[in-house]
Amino acid sequence: MLEDAPEVATCSDYKFDLAIQLGNLEIAEDIATKAHSESKWKQLGELAMSSGKLELTEDYILHGMDFSDLLLLYSSLGDAQGMSKLEEQGKNNVAFLGLFMLGNLEERIQLLLDSERILEAALMARSYVPSMVSEIVQFGEMTWTMSNFQSFFFFFFTLWV
Repeated sequence: MLEDAPEVATCSDYKFDLAIQLGNLEIAEDIATKAHSESKWKQLGELAMSSGKLELTEDYILHGMDFSDLLLLYSSLGDAQGMSKLEEQGKNNVAFLGLFMLGNLEERIQLLLDSERILEAALMARSYVPSMVSEIVQFGEMTWTMSNFQSFFFFFFTLWV
């Protein structure tokens, strides 16, 4: 009897909630498509993931623009190409984690520089890729104001001591 409830419900939000509770992906997907709601797509992605329907999960999460769940999915599947696509989406924190999982040190440092996170890039370069330190110093000289520049060199001085 409860399985028939989504068919007779008139309110689309209530119908969607019932479909999610019953695990009916078809009805929930139809409602999410008509509603154009990211939150509905996120719920649908979580349901598909918990149901083990991974090919649907990716599609739903992409519609929901939930990049952290997408990173979780790609890392679970070992999908390096998918993690690389996340960098293109412009979410720096997710892109950084994706690059971290892929082991791309230079690209990680460049992402930090592109995000104007110069001190973090300098620290990472100093720790993992010392050959990039001079490049970061030059970048800092070109982009920072004098007060930031002084902070930058104070930071570097403390790194070398």
